[in-house]
Amino acid sequence: MDYSFIDLLIIFGVVAGPAKAIAVFANAGKNMTRAERRQTVLTAVMTSSIILFAFALFGQAIIGIFHVSVPALEVAGGIILFVFAINLVLGESHDHDDEEGASGSPTSIALYPLAMPLLATPQAIVALVVVNARLPTLQDKVLALSALGTQMVINLAILMAIAMAMKPGGEGAKKSGGASEVVLRIVAILFCGFAVELVLLGLRDLGIVPQIDLPHG
Repeated sequence: MDYSFIDLLIIFGVVAGPAKAIAVFANAGKNMTRAERRQTVLTAVMTSSIILFAFALFGQAIIGIFHVSVPALEVAGGIILFVFAINLVLGESHDHDDEEGASGSPTSIALYPLAMPLLATPQAIVALVVVNARLPTLQDKVLALSALGTQMVINLAILMAIAMAMKPGGEGAKKSGGASEVVLRIVAILFCGFAVELVLLGLRDLGIVPQIDLPHG
């Protein structure tokens, strides 16, 4: 599987983007000062970045400890990502449950639920391990890390802009997610195809299905 920088950025944007964190942050930040909101965003993005970069760099070693093969993870990860993408397409989410859990100090909210599981999502962790296992050269792996770093900067910029612009009570912040939700669902349709391809790759590597060269546009 060959990935361009844009391909990787789209993948990371879907699985580790700020879309789901925005509504929770808007709800949790309504009683915070502007300084607390900024600190919450910084802590959340830094923590999620550490988690995701750790799995990007050491994910294969981690799954090796548990004796999980990359093909098996591809199959499992493809199924998880497919279910995740289908939920996005159909508009099903658990944001309400996440918002109810978004209470506590700014630091605790930054760590949970913002940093994990809303930014450093399980889907992102699986995607990082699988994608990095499929990148053949050091240059490709550096490209993937660059795309991940770019996505983390995007997350920081978007959440920080919301933190600065949010009115008392969090008014207006939730409304900003309308257009992004539409785009996210369109991209999620294509992401379903990516998830199916991951499953097929894993099944081929396990020898369950024959090797078939599928045409790519």
